[in-house]
Amino acid sequence: MSFNDEDVNKLLSAIVRSSTALRVIEALGRVKLVRGGGGEGYRSVVRLSCESNYCKFVESDCPAYTLASVYVLGLFRDLFRISANLRPMYLLSAEAHGVILDRLAYTIPYGVYENLMYIPPNIDTPENRFMKFILNSVVRCGERGIRVPRWLINEVNWALRFTWLSKVTDVEEVDLRELIARKPHLNPPYDVLLELGGVLRRETAGVEYIYRLLEIYVLGIIVDSLGEGYDIEMSIRGGGLEINLSNGVKVYYQVGLGELCELKEYECWVPDIVVIKDNLIFVVEIKATGYVDYLKDGALQVLNYARQLQDCLNYVNVKPILVYYGVKDEDVNKLISECFRDKVESISLKLDNHESKLLGLFHVLFRTYFRKFQ
Repeated sequence: MSFNDEDVNKLLSAIVRSSTALRVIEALGRVKLVRGGGGEGYRSVVRLSCESNYCKFVESDCPAYTLASVYVLGLFRDLFRISANLRPMYLLSAEAHGVILDRLAYTIPYGVYENLMYIPPNIDTPENRFMKFILNSVVRCGERGIRVPRWLINEVNWALRFTWLSKVTDVEEVDLRELIARKPHLNPPYDVLLELGGVLRRETAGVEYIYRLLEIYVLGIIVDSLGEGYDIEMSIRGGGLEINLSNGVKVYYQVGLGELCELKEYECWVPDIVVIKDNLIFVVEIKATGYVDYLKDGALQVLNYARQLQDCLNYVNVKPILVYYGVKDEDVNKLISECFRDKVESISLKLDNHESKLLGLFHVLFRTYFRKFQ
């Protein structure tokens, strides 16, 4: 299935409504920063709409600005915190400590200097202006009454006021050609900023990773259905995410079976989502397609993941779940009943303010099996 503009807009809006999904995207930004590589495609799906190498604020792009801002907060999280903690800031000559902004946005001073951050004179660079443009855009969205989480506005305002960004010029538009010229000289995490610019077009290379957003949307709903208001702690594990809920449930996103089973031969097996609670495991695979045959492959895939987990972890109770978008429900029901004898649970996505219904569905599903096998 190809996502059209309506599908993309529905998906972006749905994710903006999910605070948990936004937190996941922020955490994926940290993966990119920590590993220096991150999951390919995560950055592609949060691109802004820019034409002829110029990015301007467009109100209709507010969902994309929201996702891009969250991702930037994740990418630069540690740099923001160190910058803010080292206030007050004094602008010194570059010779004072030899700081090069393209290599590091901050430096920890020699021990004789305390509470001091050296900032080179060229802090007002194209990449910093582009970053500030992205963060300013989501604030503008909030000011226009467009739904933006309050916690996100607060964190963005904090970054704009209390980090080196406070010394960077505000711009109404960004010329990406400046960034393109500087790309060979940009080091992580600044190199990723350039990739947030571009046109969100389905035929563009990398946009197939729009399916990653579908996975993140489902992940947010699953976590919310399990958490019941509990604290959520996210950590990075093998390039994916490990989400620990305070009620003892563990949720893994894009974490390979090699990590979960601690067996190297399983390292290429990477389910979308795995939920573990005591002696019960749920394996979730998300597919968007218009073809039943492709969905059949997805069902086989999640069934194999479930069997491998059952073998390597010695868990008796493993439930495979297939979440799908784009295929008629009656066709899927027929496929599951005839080919898989109902061994695979199937759940349909709609993206039309469907969160509450889907949340309830997952909640009932998990609770039913928790009670059944306790």
